[in-house]
Amino acid sequence: MKKRILALVLALVLAVSCFPTTALAVDYTLPSLWEEYEDYWMMGTFGNWNNQQQLYHYKSNSPSNALKLDSQIGNNNTNSLSRQAYVKAVEEINANTALSEEEKAAAIEEANRNVVLVERPSVMNTLDQVRAYNATVPEREQKHVRAHVLVWHGGQQPMYFFMNGFYYDKENPDWASPETMLARLENYIQQMMEKYAPYNDVIYSWDVVNEALDDYTGQVRNMDDPLKQNGQWGKIFRRPDLDDDPDARLEAESIYIRKAFEFARKYSNMYGADWTLYFNDFQDSNKPYEPKMSQTIKMLKPIYEAGNIDGYGMQGRLSSVYPSIDTLRKQIEMGLTVADEFGFTEADIRSDFMLNPDYDPSKPSTPNGNTAETNTYDVDNAPAIRKEGWGQLNVDGWNRDKANEMAMREDIQKEQADYAADLMDLLIEYKDQMSFLQWDGTNDRSTFNSSKGAHLWSGLTGNVEKMSFFAVIGAPNRDKMRQAIANAPEDYREGLYTAETWAAYQEAKAAAEALVDVRIYDIDGVNAVKDATKALNEAVEALEFTPSAISLTTDAHNVKVDEHFVLDATFNEVTGTNAAVLTYNFDGKLFDFANFTPAEGVTVVDRQYGEGFAKITVMAPDYETKELGSIMLHAKADAALVKEEQDVVLNAEYVVKNGDDKTIETATAVAAFTTLGNGSGEPAIPGDTDDNGELDLIDLSNMIDWFGTTDEDADWDEIYTFFDFNDNGEIDIYDISYVARAL
Repeated sequence: MKKRILALVLALVLAVSCFPTTALAVDYTLPSLWEEYEDYWMMGTFGNWNNQQQLYHYKSNSPSNALKLDSQIGNNNTNSLSRQAYVKAVEEINANTALSEEEKAAAIEEANRNVVLVERPSVMNTLDQVRAYNATVPEREQKHVRAHVLVWHGGQQPMYFFMNGFYYDKENPDWASPETMLARLENYIQQMMEKYAPYNDVIYSWDVVNEALDDYTGQVRNMDDPLKQNGQWGKIFRRPDLDDDPDARLEAESIYIRKAFEFARKYSNMYGADWTLYFNDFQDSNKPYEPKMSQTIKMLKPIYEAGNIDGYGMQGRLSSVYPSIDTLRKQIEMGLTVADEFGFTEADIRSDFMLNPDYDPSKPSTPNGNTAETNTYDVDNAPAIRKEGWGQLNVDGWNRDKANEMAMREDIQKEQADYAADLMDLLIEYKDQMSFLQWDGTNDRSTFNSSKGAHLWSGLTGNVEKMSFFAVIGAPNRDKMRQAIANAPEDYREGLYTAETWAAYQEAKAAAEALVDVRIYDIDGVNAVKDATKALNEAVEALEFTPSAISLTTDAHNVKVDEHFVLDATFNEVTGTNAAVLTYNFDGKLFDFANFTPAEGVTVVDRQYGEGFAKITVMAPDYETKELGSIMLHAKADAALVKEEQDVVLNAEYVVKNGDDKTIETATAVAAFTTLGNGSGEPAIPGDTDDNGELDLIDLSNMIDWFGTTDEDADWDEIYTFFDFNDNGEIDIYDISYVARAL
């Protein structure tokens, strides 16, 4: 660990000023967030790479403001670069006597649509420095950037951008037309995609639009009501004539959002950038999620259908009491109907809220204009309100130090930690669609929800890790432990292994199971889970097979849905038994029992079966038994088969006669076979004969084995046809060469 820290510090020295080595009293002997989640998603920060803590714990970042509109075009409302270019163009147009008045008007309107970017904004230095840093570390440790954001609202969207002539007069604003603004939007996005495409190796994703809809109405933010959430884009595209038709209004007023995604896709493709494009959605922890959540999905649906959005971004402004995990699950499910992936863009978990005992969900939550401590007192009939005993800043002596002290109280820490653990468990369920999680800021004092106990690190001097930090890093380790338990041998396999190794395995499994529901608040809790997982995996590896008196065999290969297959049970040698109970265990979600055919001289006296098992009782009166019979199983028509190995375990209990004595013996056998994914053997990669996700020499070897196979052979339609690349009904030299060239 010390060598790793030294390497990190050396890398920081090699990097330039974007990466100062400001020291915080953070414990760097603890696991890093990004490494603990390396097998799940990218762990990042919404903020800058400005201290060692962020470099150590995070794999990605979003510069909070450096890619917003004002940083890219300047914020001088009367003399911006765009204004200067416009004034100059108008002068030249008016001085051109060769133009008619109509031609001059058209040319001036064209000048009114052309945005001028700052030549080299400071964020380009940051991107250069990230690239330089990446050159000093292995690929696994390189940092990446999520770009935030092309289209937003509010103060960091200069008012002049929305005015004719790029000039803002507060007393007499001259708002540009919707047509002009769509043209400006395309011009701006094209230039941004061109400007930042060379950083495709650093930037991996863009927020195209951020916080478009009002929290209370679920309509596009506009400037009608000063208490509601304002937005200049909504002012431009406002359609009061559609107020009586909410769906039509949403569709009409969100046209700029659809166009923004259309332009971002068009020009990122044009300039060769393979960024994922996100809508970044804001939901707050003291406001209901509806109607905004459903309205957002409705708005994004045509964008998704057009193929212009990749990801649904959830800001993750949460509290330890609201929203509920079920609400977040619903939001994720809804988000994945309009995007193929999702992520948390700027998360924190406030500790200062409690559920409002007077909240009435049947009544609307309404804004009241109270801006004290942002998003805290601004809602009437809020689902969550300030905790009793947690004061208001600068009122009755309450200050940031007192807030940060209260956040460290054990009960408050545990409440936040438990919520964080449950949140991570939820996100782990969606790990195949979850792309990243970015935490806002660095500690309770330095985050958007400052001094509200919202971070994983304390805001007090020293910035120690809170219980929530350990709960967060504990979650993926507990998931790995759960996976190890789930993948461990079932109890019915006991007979396959020696008693000593099975007992050791059972002990390790019990120790792991005892930790599944234990909350984690410190590094000892994390290490206990890691140690239990390691011990269980080692115990499974150490299991030793024991010789068996019985065998189970099958010719089944590449079993497909709705297909039957047979397994034969025999004693390995003639056995003096006249009664046996044969219990077959299999995956009941995939297969069901079809039939049992006894061998000659064997009679079935009872059969019982259910999900995942069949229990067959047989007799063989002559006390000379070898072959027992054949069980037929059926791959269910709705089985979620994939290309993998499955098995069936047979546990046999039988009477053995030795002279006048009888004893009850047991034996266990297992038979393995392969299945095909939902009845199709077509690989995702052409030529991938073993469907392992890559082409290698094994695939070439398999093709050579199949040389000469024709469409008259068994399994042609299920297997070999997918490797007949010249479609001539035969695996020939052309097909073998096809795979060889692809290696």
